Amino acid sequence: MLLKKAHSNEITAYLFVPLFLAGFWIISLREVYIPDEYAGTVSMPLWGMVLKVIKGNKFVASALVMVLALLSAMGINRFVNHYKLLSKPSILPGIIYIILVSGFTEVQQIQPVWFFVPLLMLSIEKLFNAHSLHRPMAYCFDASFWFSVGTLFFGKGLYLYVFILIAMYILRVFNTKSVIASVIGLILPYILVFGYYLMIDKTDVLWNILFENLVSPVAFFSHSAYSRVYLMTMVFIVMLSLIIVARQMPTFKILTRKHYRVFNWLVVLSIMAVMTPFFSIEMIPVISVGAAIVIAHFIDTLRRNIFKELLFAVLIIITVLAQIYM
Repeated sequence: MLLKKAHSNEITAYLFVPLFLAGFWIISLREVYIPDEYAGTVSMPLWGMVLKVIKGNKFVASALVMVLALLSAMGINRFVNHYKLLSKPSILPGIIYIILVSGFTEVQQIQPVWFFVPLLMLSIEKLFNAHSLHRPMAYCFDASFWFSVGTLFFGKGLYLYVFILIAMYILRVFNTKSVIASVIGLILPYILVFGYYLMIDKTDVLWNILFENLVSPVAFFSHSAYSRVYLMTMVFIVMLSLIIVARQMPTFKILTRKHYRVFNWLVVLSIMAVMTPFFSIEMIPVISVGAAIVIAHFIDTLRRNIFKELLFAVLIIITVLAQIYM
């Protein structure tokens, strides 16, 4: 069956990720979002540079966002296999990530959050490496530095800095020196950007950019009847998966338990962010990082293969229907 092939670590199974990506994203490629049409909006410094490079080229825009999505999916898969978060090595988490980010075609268009996600994952990797070190300050600095670079694409990502602090606490690297190193790592990219704008005498432009990106609310997605059903179904599956993980936590190794707690908090904080006026469906690629891992664990721990196949099929079917009816 399809799930049996996806839930493996065979070389041929790795072809499933780009195949799923191409299959689910083919509809969005018909009407590619052209970034130049939105160049009049206030863009974070690095995102503004991306817009200038793309210059409204539809092929470059679609190819770049697909590469970023594929990179994120494979990064998630590396997390799971490297830290042994499932019962066996598997490509399943990466495939589930592609499924989760494919429901809304608007999410599949190139946007700042796609540049933020890989850098967020790099930050998590740095914190995982800092665990158990006597002096983890350098890793905490690196984690916050790359997180901060990501926010220079996706400004509202700064609100998720609390996640970095929570992850530091969970991984037992939260102390005065580590927090100071983390804060320095967070502000350093902004100091460098401020220095650049100071040299070109446009610091007022920078303040306006930061204000618009951090304070202004976003235009929320206009939901249809099916989009509500789709979101309710996905939220139910994610919440059920979180509950299953929470119930099985006592059976995990101590380090594995900490890793799952980090990803659980990423899901919870991201969902809480979407409930505010400052975020909308653009947060789906961020939510899906943790959600893909907990759903993969849920499928992995189901006892009967029929239930595993059924849940995997439900994820695929409702995503295909979302592409048709939304």
